[in-house]
Amino acid sequence: MQTWFELNKHKRFCVLGLGLSGMSCVRFLVEQGIEPSVCDTRSLPPGIDELKQLLPQVDLTLGQPSVEYLQQFDFVLMSPGIDPRADIYQTVLANGTELINEIELFAHGIALTDKQVVAVTGSNGKSTVVSLLGEALNKAEITTSVGGNIGRPALDCLSDSSDIIVLELSSFQLEFCPSFAADIALVLNVSEDHMDRYADLAHYAQTKRAIYQNARLAIFNHDDQQTYPEQHPNAISFGVDCQADWQVEQGHACLQGNAVCSLQQSRLVGLHNQQNMLAVTAVAYALNADPRLIEIAFNEFSGLQHRCEKVSEKLGVTWVNDSKATNVGATLAALSGLANIEGQLVLIAGGVGKDADFSPLQSVLNSNVDHLITLGRDGQQIAALKANAQHVSSIQDAVKLAAKITQVGDTVLLSPACASLDMFKNFEQRGLAFVAAVEALNEQ
Repeated sequence: MQTWFELNKHKRFCVLGLGLSGMSCVRFLVEQGIEPSVCDTRSLPPGIDELKQLLPQVDLTLGQPSVEYLQQFDFVLMSPGIDPRADIYQTVLANGTELINEIELFAHGIALTDKQVVAVTGSNGKSTVVSLLGEALNKAEITTSVGGNIGRPALDCLSDSSDIIVLELSSFQLEFCPSFAADIALVLNVSEDHMDRYADLAHYAQTKRAIYQNARLAIFNHDDQQTYPEQHPNAISFGVDCQADWQVEQGHACLQGNAVCSLQQSRLVGLHNQQNMLAVTAVAYALNADPRLIEIAFNEFSGLQHRCEKVSEKLGVTWVNDSKATNVGATLAALSGLANIEGQLVLIAGGVGKDADFSPLQSVLNSNVDHLITLGRDGQQIAALKANAQHVSSIQDAVKLAAKITQVGDTVLLSPACASLDMFKNFEQRGLAFVAAVEALNEQ
């Protein structure tokens, strides 16, 4: 029986957008005997040197593609960052060109192996969950690769010797992959994000839930109806709700009332991290991982950089970097996790709001946050939610102001509830700038 690649080896492919994802698609197609054309709107896209080494005679187009250019292809592989609502792509789609992405290629590639796939999505917590799940499964001697939106392209994982591939998938990555079928599909939560790309929350949530399509097992958050699979024949839930299959009882992850492993020695704090560990336990247990080894992985895991990360105690103040909080839901989770701290809490927030509704922050800003400092393009919208909020022009100014208004025992939290692209290359650069500004404070 011919593979998908053999059936389509005489078709014309275009990889639209280079970078990590695009180059992984090019490499994988070449490995399957298919030489794609490549197009990127940038004059010097990342990956172009590697591309020319791999395919010296590559058909490369730099600049905005035309409808006529794209219509010559049977398949156009869309980079996750490209908005498919643009007229050009809708026209090309209507005229018969198939728009697919790296995850669609992955679906056909995984069919050539005997590996299992765990796919994880959600508005918040994805990276923590896939990283912790990878640690837990490897600790349990179930060889596991981790990739997708977390940094390593999904296609690159196919060449590993692992038994399991754990993928973090964004909503963008779930838009053009009808053939994708996970063995286990997990949706952690859904809250407003990317409202500049989706019509409304319902549309965004529906895109997230596409991960359940064709999955052998669906795992959902019983506390969040937006994660519920529709009529899936094999679904289990986790959550605080007493009707969830997996719950936390007396510090243990419990399946229908039966303790499986302890969460009490984990260094991850907050209700949102309990939910994350429940989700990891549900997946690992379904893959027959030893609960004792899952527990050891929990105890050894210290969390990820830029995710509620305590970075300093400069001036006797606890400084927490949660730069990865690029939406309202993430900041709400961070504030919940710090609800019982001693001393005052200063929040630094703001950036690119992605057309989000910031009003859900208002209650917690006025009950849990003592001082609010905002910055960035949409920071003033957040400042409007709390009396006496102060708006500054840079993250350095925000840190200096926070240092002035705090005393020993207080906490300063960077949790922007916004993307970073108005002031920084990415959330990592924003977090590093925050840490550098803290370290630059005068100890006197």
